[in-house]
This record gives sequence, C-alpha cells and structure tokens, in this order.
Amino acid sequence: MRALADSHHSKGTPARGGARLLTAVAIAVVWLGTLAFIEFDRRTTLSVARSTGENLARVFAEQTARSFDAIDRALRSMATAVAQGAGADMQNSRISELLGDGLVILTHADANGDIRMRLGGGGPIAGLSVRERGFFSRVAGGETGLVVDRPVRARSDGRWIIPVVRRLERGGKFDGVVIASVDPRYFQRFFETLDVGQSGAVLLGRDDGLVLSRTGLTDEMLEGRVASPAIAHMALEQGAGVTERVSDLDGVHRLTAYRHIDRVPVFVGVGQGRDEVLAPVVRRALFLLIGAALLSAAMLLLLGRTMRAAGREAASTEAARRAELRLRTAIETLGDGFFLFDADGRFELCNERYRTVIGKAFDLIRPGMAFEEYLRVMYDAGVLDLGGKSFEEWRERRCLRPNEQGRVYEQRFADGRWMLCVDQRGADGSMVGLRTDITPLKRREEELEAAREALTWRTRELRVAKREADLANAARGVFLANMSHELRTPLNAIIGFADLIPMFAAQNERLIAYAGHIRDSGLHLLSLIDDLLDLSKIDAGKLDLKPEPLAPAKVVDTCRTMMSELAQRARVQLKLEIDETCPALFADARAAKQMALNLLSNAIKFTPPGGSVVLRFSVHAQGGAELEVTDNGVGMTPEELIIARTPFSQGRAAHLVAQRGTGLGLALVERLIEAHGGRLDLESAPGVGTRARLWFPPHANDENMRIA
Repeated sequence: MRALADSHHSKGTPARGGARLLTAVAIAVVWLGTLAFIEFDRRTTLSVARSTGENLARVFAEQTARSFDAIDRALRSMATAVAQGAGADMQNSRISELLGDGLVILTHADANGDIRMRLGGGGPIAGLSVRERGFFSRVAGGETGLVVDRPVRARSDGRWIIPVVRRLERGGKFDGVVIASVDPRYFQRFFETLDVGQSGAVLLGRDDGLVLSRTGLTDEMLEGRVASPAIAHMALEQGAGVTERVSDLDGVHRLTAYRHIDRVPVFVGVGQGRDEVLAPVVRRALFLLIGAALLSAAMLLLLGRTMRAAGREAASTEAARRAELRLRTAIETLGDGFFLFDADGRFELCNERYRTVIGKAFDLIRPGMAFEEYLRVMYDAGVLDLGGKSFEEWRERRCLRPNEQGRVYEQRFADGRWMLCVDQRGADGSMVGLRTDITPLKRREEELEAAREALTWRTRELRVAKREADLANAARGVFLANMSHELRTPLNAIIGFADLIPMFAAQNERLIAYAGHIRDSGLHLLSLIDDLLDLSKIDAGKLDLKPEPLAPAKVVDTCRTMMSELAQRARVQLKLEIDETCPALFADARAAKQMALNLLSNAIKFTPPGGSVVLRFSVHAQGGAELEVTDNGVGMTPEELIIARTPFSQGRAAHLVAQRGTGLGLALVERLIEAHGGRLDLESAPGVGTRARLWFPPHANDENMRIA
C-alpha cells in the first residue's frame, strides 16, 4: 500500500488536503463497517427467529395432532358404546382414560338431533337437542371425517367449548352424531408451557381463520369477532411456512410460523414479537454506533489539532505528515480489506489486508488505474466465483449507478472464501470499499442448513417407520384380541336365535324386521371375521386348501344366488357368462367362490345406478381358466390401484359410495389366487371402470400351489 500511496502524493497534493481526505476515509470506513455489521446482525437474528418459530410450530402441531387423535378415539369409543348399548358402563370406567382434563362432555344425539346419552358434565339435560347447531346440518347432509365446529357456550354451565363431531351411520344411513365438547383452555394451557416471549402468541384456528384457542384467549376471539383468515389461507395452501405481518387479533407486529394439521381442518401459528426479537440487535447497534461516534470524534479531534499546528508554524508540515501516517497506520491495522477510488474513478490506495483478499490480482493493479480497467483485471485473474457470467453481465451488477450511494452484498471467491462487500460513494464522488471475510459464518450457515435438512428427512423417515409399525402392530393386536375362532360361536347363536324370533312373533312385524336386521348384521360380522382369519392364515402359511376340478357353472350359480338381490338393490345390471371352451378350474371350491363373490361385490358397490357388471369364465392364454369381472363404475388411478391391493386400505373411490368396506376384499382375493399358483391382474381408469382378471393355472401346474 505504501508504494501506491506515495505515487499518489507525488502529484503535489497539499498535506492539509491529504489529512482531510484520510480522516474522511477513516471515518467512512468506521461507519461503513459498523452499519454493515449491524445489518448482518439483524438478518442473522431474524433468520434464527424464523427457524425457532418453525421448530416451535412443528412441536405445537404434533401435540395438537395427538390431542385430536385422542378426541377421535374418544368419539369412536362413544360410537362403539352407543352401538353396543354400553354407554352406562363407559360413564365411570372409560371417560377419564380417553382425554383427561381436555374433554368436558361426550354426547350422543340421534338422527333428529335429540340427545340420547351424555357422559360427563353432570349428566343429560331433559329435552336438549342439537338440531340448531351448525355442525348438525353439515354432518346430516353427508359430511364425513372429524368436524370441528366454532366455539360455543355450554348450556349447562355457560363455559366455552369446542364441539368436535363424528357422523354415525346404521345400514349406510345417517343415524345421529357423537360430540366431544373440548375446553379451549385445554390447548391454551399447553401453549403457555413454552416461552415465545412477552409479545409472542400461539394460536389454534380453523381453516376459515376462526380462533379456537390462543395464549391470552378472550371471549371476543371465541365469539368470532376477530379472526386470522390470512394465516389460515396460507396454512391451507402451503401446509407450513413463516410470515411477517401485523396480527389481525391484537395489532402486534410478529414473525409468525404456521403449520396445518393433517386430517383435521385446523392449523397452529407461533408468533414472536418482531420488536422483541430485534431488541438485542438494537442494543448492540446502539453500542456500536456510540463507539463509532466516539472514534470519529477522536479522529476529528486529531485532525483539528494537526491542522492548528500546521497553521502556527512551518514545523506543522512534519506534524501533519505524522498525523497522516497515523491515519494510514489505522487503515492498515483494520481487520478488513480497504480500497479507495478517487472522484475521477482512478485507483488511489488500499491496505495490506486487501492484498491478501484479492491474491494474485493485486500484482496487476497500479495507481491511477481506471475503474473499468480494474474490473477487467479482477475478471481475467479468475479470483472470483462468478457462476459463468460474462464480463458485461458482471460489470453491470458491480458498478454503482449514478443515483446509487452505496451497496452491500456477498461475494464468493474462486478459492471458496466468502466476503461481505460494502461499496460507498463519498460526497466528492470518490468510492471506498470494505471487504470483510465472512467465510466461517457462511460455512456455519451451510452446516446448519444441511443439519436442518438432514433432521427433517430423518424425522420424516422415523415417522413413516413408526406409522407402519403402529399399523402392523394394531392390525395384529386387533386380530389376535378380537377375531379369534371363539367369536364364531356367539355369532352363530345370535344368528340362530334371530332365525327363531319370527316363529314366536308371527303377528309382530316390527319385531320380525328387527330380527332380520340382527341376522343380517350377524352374517356380515361373521363374514368379516372369516375374511380376517383367512388373511391371517395365508400370512402365517397355514391356509388349508383342497384343490379339485371345479366346474365354472357351480361358481356362476353361487354368484347368481348371492349377488342378484344386491345388484337389484343397487340398480346395476348383472351378467354371468361362461365360454364354451373354458375348462374346469383346479381350485379349492370355497376359495374360488369367495374370490368371485368378493370381486362381484366390489364391482357392484362402485358402479352407479344404471351401470353394468359382467362376470365371464374363459380360457387363459397360458392355459387353465380365467375369471374376469368388468364394470363401468367410478374406476381408479394407478396410485389408487396400489392402495386397493393393501389390506385395510381404500382408495379415493371408497369415499364416493354410501357403503364403505373394510379394505380386505381385493387383498384377500390376491392372497388366495397366489396360494393357487395364479395371479390377479387389475386394469382401471377414473370414470371408465375396472377390469379384474383371475388366472387359475391348469392341473399340470399344481406343484406351484402353496398348501400348508
């Protein structure tokens, strides 16, 4: 730097003017560095606050999802108790286990809205009805899933509750609702366990922005007079994110992280007061500004003394030179790279630190070099990572525009370093630059981002693995606990007694009808248990199959007998055909009929009135027989075909029909045909229909048959 500075002063610039220039430069460097650090501190603090908000929103969302899962389990248990007539037993033994303090009342209302059972909250209220409640018309109109209604005051004690509702059906028809009345303070108490600052807030709201619970909850919020529709819209559209805005509820400017809850029409929002987040930054900035002001004052004081000494005696020239030298030394001792271009755009001076910043390009820079030439040297030297930009593109972004006083930006170097670059135009048209090495900060930022992404992916993987393990354990537990062979004996007794009732109540048509419902329900439950047992046996390798030649006509006769009435009720045309060349099936008789009935039942269920279902036996191209069931129903996408083959799973089409099954039909068919050495082929398209084909291999391939 010394050689560059001496060359400049060789022009004959007066010592007094040089001292002023260097003082102005030093003050500019101090203030530019201070302001640059304050801006960087502000950005970093806001970034950390956003990340913290996202993590808190994820925690609150997971806790809220678990709470609603518990509410749903309570509703399902209530529905089971209603169906089994076990509401009185549930009053004392199970209600406290379902939700604890969060559940105020469990209520059952019939199809007319009249309350029939009420657990908790002091017992039922005579003549109470929920017909006028908004959720009742929605659920009665066909809305399924978990319905979260707006907060209301309980009629029994006047406190606020959130109605969470699930629809009841009997025989495919609306049969009332079960309602969980949840205290909004239940969520508020959890929200207040974590610190979001004095001006922070945690919100639970519906998808329409209505407030369900919140820190600092008020009646005005619960009454819907204030809401947060903007955040609700973003949560519904984007799932999760962070926004900075003034709250619609209390007018506080916050950084708000939001996250939508899966399977429930609600979202959570975690807001941190922006002023509170930036308060430490303001304190640090004030300290730095005071320091910069003191340092500037000291520089100005030093300059004043030097100038007074220069005016008093001729020896002031030496004093001024020494003062200038001190200023140069101060510039040299800066920890950041510094350079200066004069008002004519000519390179004037820089410090030693700037030499280390630009590396080999420094040897090509000389005093008096025009700014355009300086840029060309930097570009050709290849010390910057410009991402393949041409010289013209980079120069356009690098030059200060005529009306632009300064610019702060980050620049990556070819060796991997990162510099915080500050360019500032002086009042006389000169330009000073400051280069601060922020490589450690950038690397830390990249490490934090990589760690966050890795944690996010790992969390997702663990959730998927846990969900799969829970589903598998739950399915096996339910099967082992409830679907054993001992269930068949009481079911057969129920069916038998239901058959006997008409013999002793010949004149009571209503009792006979009830007996028919009991018998149908028992047969349906027995069929379901048989399917579960068969599926379990297949998975365990213990299914006992007795293959034998079976005439296709026998299967067709069974299908005609058992499916004709179902097709007539559904107003679907049923066609049963046998190709004359079709050979006998080599299969277990019961399993073959069960596969055909399952395919026909699915086809009829998902075919709208006026449609048609065709069952046809023919010769397969690889030998043996082929059973084909074709319908022109709602159809499925390729993704839904995969779901339909999975036990206990149902695709989108299951939601388009009034009667939904257990999700075992196709899975059981596929396991049974594979046990015969054959296969199931499915073809489907939405709005076109579905074709299912079963291949029964010929007798010669019976060594492929899996029989335990």
